[in-house]
Amino acid sequence: MLSILQAVMVVSITACSDFIKPKNETSSERGIPIARYKNEYLYLGDISEALTGAENKSDSLDIINRIAQNWLKNKVLIDKAMLNLGDEIKKIEKQIEDYRRDLIIYAYEQAYINQNLDTNISQSEIIEYYQNNKNNFLLRENIVVCDYAIFPKSTPKIADIKKYFFSAKTKKEIAQVEEAALKYARVYAYGDTSWFSLPEIVKIIPFVSEVLISASSPKQFVFEDEAFIYLLHIRQIKTKNSPAPLDYVSESIRNTLLNTRKLELLSQLESNLLVQALQQNLIEIIVTDNIHKQ
Repeated sequence: MLSILQAVMVVSITACSDFIKPKNETSSERGIPIARYKNEYLYLGDISEALTGAENKSDSLDIINRIAQNWLKNKVLIDKAMLNLGDEIKKIEKQIEDYRRDLIIYAYEQAYINQNLDTNISQSEIIEYYQNNKNNFLLRENIVVCDYAIFPKSTPKIADIKKYFFSAKTKKEIAQVEEAALKYARVYAYGDTSWFSLPEIVKIIPFVSEVLISASSPKQFVFEDEAFIYLLHIRQIKTKNSPAPLDYVSESIRNTLLNTRKLELLSQLESNLLVQALQQNLIEIIVTDNIHKQ
């Protein structure tokens, strides 16, 4: 049947200038019709955006043919479904209406939030929340503050780089390490105070294991393979089940506080709208004894 439909559509579209136009529609409004189902028509103007990418007449006809077939298929299927589903249609229409309602409400709430939400979360608010909920921020794994670098074995003065990488104290020594890392290292992080989880470190230096970094810090590691030297200096460590450092969870706390503000803002919006509707005598709750008797 689809093959027959496709053949008919190709002939029809090619000769669409001879297509019978329905009453109450003019070609100047939506262009020429390209498909019909009963008294409904699909017009060329309805699919104009889909044709913008066509490079030639052949491409345009292919696109029109494909869209027209899909439009006819959906029309036939929905008509047959409406005829055969019976009472099931009422349930589907109720679901559609509920979804439409929820979608409109959600869009309005998001617009209201975007216009009215104060997104400035102060550091004092974050600290206060952290202090009051510290037990909710227990670590699920070890985390570390560390320096790491991966140098090719051919790196000039690699012995001096290894020495200063772990022991640099003066600004000059630190600058030498940073300069060498910037110039030769495949990847590196030096002097950073960010916290890393074990899986993050393993992705960078695959020789690392839980056992190696589970003991108290600091720790210094040098690993080698055929091509590279891997340097890892663990400067701080927080063990599993201990409270997470504030800077490790501050972004999570910020998001939590923002979500709390959103919920409070939406609750206030709902309350205000109900009060306004009540004051304008637009709403009322009607409860009678007859409800229980029915």
